[in-house]
Amino acid sequence: MDLKEVNGYWKLNISTGEDVSKNDITPWKITDNTVITYDRNDKKSDFNIAFFKIKDQLFADVVDSHLNAVTDEPETHAKPAQFFHQLALIQISRT
Repeated sequence: MDLKEVNGYWKLNISTGEDVSKNDITPWKITDNTVITYDRNDKKSDFNIAFFKIKDQLFADVVDSHLNAVTDEPETHAKPAQFFHQLALIQISRT
């Protein structure tokens, strides 16, 4: 699957509804199988990610990279790829 539209570096613009676009936050990095994120305090978190399509809709299944098993919270899985723009009231844009 071609993931050019999501792979790369992304800037955190809004975090929990607050404009952080002027903060010095390390850009997020999205690859075919990982997402490295930084919060408003530039604290790093990394996740394993699997992209898949159903018809034309791109989805992403994301699990904390420190977990060895699927969590018992099914609602955290199989989110549309656009979830990055909505997760915890965030907004990101390509750098």
